[in-house]
Amino acid sequence: MNATSIIAIVYGMIIALGGVMGYVQAKSPMSLFAGVASGAILVVAGLAMRRGLGSALPVALAVTVLLLGFFGSRFLQSGKMMPGGMTVILSLIALVAMIATSRKTTSREL
Repeated sequence: MNATSIIAIVYGMIIALGGVMGYVQAKSPMSLFAGVASGAILVVAGLAMRRGLGSALPVALAVTVLLLGFFGSRFLQSGKMMPGGMTVILSLIALVAMIATSRKTTSREL
């Protein structure tokens, strides 16, 4: 699961950075907390995948789907590309990439 774990780790770092940026720009402590917490969960899940922990992929996918839903809703309400639209795009890319790379890895292991 090397590619899948790398995707989760990179996506997690981007989400955490987005939380920090939200705090810096909007002075929103909730952005900081939610972004860093979500990002940390994704990074830890990615690291766990590298160690072969099978339950880490569903955790990473669940966090990605939750972020996609939350920011999708915010984007639909505001119509603003930042942060809602950009996070929706990144979340969709990460979700599809994690699913695709995990399927390739699983089929090779069989």
